[in-house]
Amino acid sequence: MLNLARLAAISAGVQILRHYDDYEISYKSDNSPVTSADLSANEAILSTLSQSKIPICSEESLLSLDELVNLERFWLVDPLDGTKDFICKTGEFCVCIALIEHGRPILAVIYAPKFDEMYYSDGHGLYGGSAKNPTQISSCKAQNILMHGSHSGISPFKKTLISRFNLRAQKLGSALKYCKIALGEASLSVGSAKMSLWDAAAGDFLLCQSGGKVIDLLTKKAPLYNGKDGFKMHPTLAVNQDSISKIDEICKIYSKNLPNHYVLLFGQYK
Repeated sequence: MLNLARLAAISAGVQILRHYDDYEISYKSDNSPVTSADLSANEAILSTLSQSKIPICSEESLLSLDELVNLERFWLVDPLDGTKDFICKTGEFCVCIALIEHGRPILAVIYAPKFDEMYYSDGHGLYGGSAKNPTQISSCKAQNILMHGSHSGISPFKKTLISRFNLRAQKLGSALKYCKIALGEASLSVGSAKMSLWDAAAGDFLLCQSGGKVIDLLTKKAPLYNGKDGFKMHPTLAVNQDSISKIDEICKIYSKNLPNHYVLLFGQYK
């Protein structure tokens, strides 16, 4: 399955780069952009992963939530994560593919076609770097950097973390931030409630394979990707292995800023 997922990611990357300098753009109901590169990458992934006979839920071809919650195993795909970065030509966009089983990822691939970098794992070590010559990635000491993806600035909560842990802020909107944290190029990242399941599943799995951790800031547990709470996620925290000891303190800081509607929904911040 891993080789099939890697092939699907590379096929999607080829399509993305074909549209890099000449693409069409439209907007979804939430005003987020979608380009011809997103759609072509999606078709390439569907064509490849369909060989597995496993259902596929992609950002650009969703399964219904009723279908999703009843599946024990399915592919969860973002064919072009970081569409705004693609449009701005930063290169910091990627293909995300995860195989979900009982709500959690068991295999994942992230591919950055502009850099020809790939990160992948099926649970037996994390590999990454050059797509043509990947190497095994070991845990390493992390730089004091908080990665954030907000185009509208840094939230008060993140500013508090930056001050408390003496961090520097660095912007990276796509799932590549999970790979950078795994590599030790950053300590942590906070995902907002605007994130969708396909934005985080692959990165979650890869970071955990490096010894890091991703938690739901409301439940303090590993996020589930089965759609039982809809396609949108709760706020999440992703940390390098070095920063796992900071999780409890970060959760306490977050709970002090917990929005009232979350307090009503989850009681005393379970």
